[in-house]
Amino acid sequence: VSFNDKNLVFYNYAVAGILKSGYEVRIFCNNTISKASEQLCVFYADEWEYDNNSKRVSVSLKDGLEEWQEINYGGVNYDPMNSTSKNFEWLYKEISNFTKENSKIEVADFKDLDEKTKKLLSKLYIEYPVIFSGNIWSVWQKFGEATQTHIFKNKDGLVTCKYNGGN
Repeated sequence: VSFNDKNLVFYNYAVAGILKSGYEVRIFCNNTISKASEQLCVFYADEWEYDNNSKRVSVSLKDGLEEWQEINYGGVNYDPMNSTSKNFEWLYKEISNFTKENSKIEVADFKDLDEKTKKLLSKLYIEYPVIFSGNIWSVWQKFGEATQTHIFKNKDGLVTCKYNGGN
């Protein structure tokens, strides 16, 4: 994202050395006629650049999900002596609870998913519940592939799961 620093506010930040990565950035769409404002997304600042000549500020943004590649999940072992099938609602709760405990990224609670998605996950069963260890990113990716759902960060910065007919 690039913008002009008309009032030199960001120039002062640059001089003070406080333009750093990790700051939360919320992007809004403001309707100047109706005075309505809608949040479009939540990102995190990564790299800042300030051009003193043009007073132009540039910042690269990240969604924060790349941290999931660094967090390992130990998995769930299959116990043949206690073989009980489990539904994907159980698995969603298992993975989302682990993610919430180990990541700064917010994940939607199962109860907050849309009805179509909740219905699918509660009716879809894993006969031999086992999850191989790996990073959270790969676990969520496998979950999405197995359930034909989309895992994404919504406009409020909340990671959610949505079944859209299997597309």
